[in-house]
Amino acid sequence: MLVALAIGLMLLLAVMTVQLGAANQNLRISDTTQRDNELRAALDMLTRDVASAGFLLSSSVPNCSARLNYDSALPAATYFATPQVSALAGSSGLQLPFVAGSGLTLDYPTTASGNRSDVLVLNQALDATQFGDQSAPTTPTFANSAYLPMSTGLLPLATSGRATAGHIGLLAIPLNGQRICLRIPITSVGTASSSSYVASSGTLMPTNFYTGFSSSLATIGLSGSSLSNALLMQSKLIDIGAPAASNQVSYVYYVSSTSYAWPMLMRAKVNALNDTLISVQPIAAGVVSLQVLLGVDTTGSGSVTAYQTGAMVAANNSYASVRSVRIGVVLRSLYADPSYTAPATVSIPGTSTSSPFTPFTVTATQNRHVAQMTEIALRNTLWAP
Repeated sequence: MLVALAIGLMLLLAVMTVQLGAANQNLRISDTTQRDNELRAALDMLTRDVASAGFLLSSSVPNCSARLNYDSALPAATYFATPQVSALAGSSGLQLPFVAGSGLTLDYPTTASGNRSDVLVLNQALDATQFGDQSAPTTPTFANSAYLPMSTGLLPLATSGRATAGHIGLLAIPLNGQRICLRIPITSVGTASSSSYVASSGTLMPTNFYTGFSSSLATIGLSGSSLSNALLMQSKLIDIGAPAASNQVSYVYYVSSTSYAWPMLMRAKVNALNDTLISVQPIAAGVVSLQVLLGVDTTGSGSVTAYQTGAMVAANNSYASVRSVRIGVVLRSLYADPSYTAPATVSIPGTSTSSPFTPFTVTATQNRHVAQMTEIALRNTLWAP
């Protein structure tokens, strides 16, 4: 009887071992399948955002070649540009420089890891209903010698009733054969010296008013250019609405390693009128590297001739030449497989000297890794800032 019992226990143990192995295998297969499905959905979302980057940001003024913003509530530089799409290198402890207040602080990757993960920034208007309660939001400025907007922030308008206090304005200025835009607050609206005017002050306006914008034009690649009272009075002001109701946003994609139990691809939404964080959304678990290359037309041919990192594009002030975004992602399973040994590094498809993705150094050696690459063309830049 004892022998039979022992044999029964051995058979039961064998069955349980087989079932446990099968369960673990099913878990690993389910894990891999779910990771793949999540990443596909995340890339679909990212593709839509990239394809819409820059859309309608210049409102009713087409071909605005650059947009310059000021915000004293930012963590670092107070002047910054709003290109259609941009990217910067991520690092643990980096506070994103275009998000006001407590903003967004990255926790990945650590310097010690030696791995690379970028931050992708996309700017757009969600639809054409960005003018708030203004039925005619655009008005020319007015040449009036009683006003000195460079030093006072008081900008005369040719037509009254087309700007509302508390809203944000976009001032389109002809400069050196281009049209640049300045984001300004419409602090108050009044009438004096035979003209209505807009007064601008506060965190979104330099303390020295338009003089501050003039000294920072190099930020958007206009080194050697300057503003003047006469030039400001040849411009157009567009009331783009109240920040609380704005549909002009910046989407920020990055990887976080401490917000959840696993590394997570995140999508943050930032109000593009006052730079405040609106929401943060996890979209794909297991992403350990997000790498961004911008396809740039360096010859004016209309096609991509080189792939550059965000830092390279920023250094060359060549945002207007960006034609596509090439994205590489490294994804790992959430659960380890004791029977599996991962390779030491994982390379993203398409990596070459002309497309410089960085191989990912594996630290979770029993987790399966996969790399994917996609490229998305940008929308026609007619409406881009």
